[in-house]
Amino acid sequence: MKNTFFLLVFLGLVCIFSACDISSLIDPIDYPPNDPSVLKGPQQKKLLVKPFTLTPATDFPFSGQLSRYGSHYVLNAYNGSRKIAVLRSGTVLELPEQSPPTVFTDQTGTIWGLTQKDKQAILSRFENNSWSVYATIDNGSNYYGLTKVDPDAFYILSTNGTIVWDIQQKTAKQTLAKETTRVITKNFLIGSDDQSFALRNKRNQDLIVSWKFSDYVATKEGISNTVWGAFEDAQQNVWIVLKDSNWDGVLLKYDGHALQKLSLIPVGTYDSGRSVSGFFLDKDQNLWMTIDGIKYIYSGAGEWLLPGFDLVKNDYGLQVFVNEQDRLSVSDDQRIYSINQ
Repeated sequence: MKNTFFLLVFLGLVCIFSACDISSLIDPIDYPPNDPSVLKGPQQKKLLVKPFTLTPATDFPFSGQLSRYGSHYVLNAYNGSRKIAVLRSGTVLELPEQSPPTVFTDQTGTIWGLTQKDKQAILSRFENNSWSVYATIDNGSNYYGLTKVDPDAFYILSTNGTIVWDIQQKTAKQTLAKETTRVITKNFLIGSDDQSFALRNKRNQDLIVSWKFSDYVATKEGISNTVWGAFEDAQQNVWIVLKDSNWDGVLLKYDGHALQKLSLIPVGTYDSGRSVSGFFLDKDQNLWMTIDGIKYIYSGAGEWLLPGFDLVKNDYGLQVFVNEQDRLSVSDDQRIYSINQ
């Protein structure tokens, strides 16, 4: 113990007299900086605000957060309440309070529920105003969570990998390795390991292309690089946001031929970490995304914009959606609004 103490004192004195940074002697901490302004991405407060006007469309039966599945929405109540409602075609269906903790819809509008019990997942279906067990999923995991809904399969994240659940056959077609399924899109699997990130064919998991993190983002020993988020547009272009070693996010685009580095993502405020989600392209080819809870637009001209809404605040509780007709809508915890375009 004494030898260790004297060694640290000696190293500290060496640093003082040689003007070195003593932090270089300490293992790096993989945690975002306390001061967001030290990040290199464009600062939120300096971005041009693009104004939008809203029209109230659908009121909620209770306050909550909305999730979208195709043309249907699921509303989960705040404050620990078990209230859940499904919104479709302008109608609101409130479900029984004993509903599963995870409720979602498929593309036909069928309502499903997912419940974890011990090391199993119970898949239920809501019909004739009641829940019935559809299937039991068991791969010995301590966690199950829905990640994607396809017409013929549900993708369920577990501690042992991502389960591809065949709806009609009531069976797990396969379990995909977690490192290959960080993001699942219509046609692709986007994954990463410590050194690289890759794009795979969703149907057969064949590798399409892989890249080294060090070729596209800043890297540092002891600091992880990873895929923060990704999105596939209608032309099968893949937009990817990578975490670099400084905790900046880097936006890239793969067009099927080359991977292009576009921009660092904006920086506002954050708590214990950073997140990227809610990607979509609008009819003008502007890329919308949610970064650290705030909505941003990366314009077709390559400029970051901050959307501003006349009736709601652009903050953590806001959701923005685009439907099959390229119409935009916004939801807060009280209602859905249509965006006037």
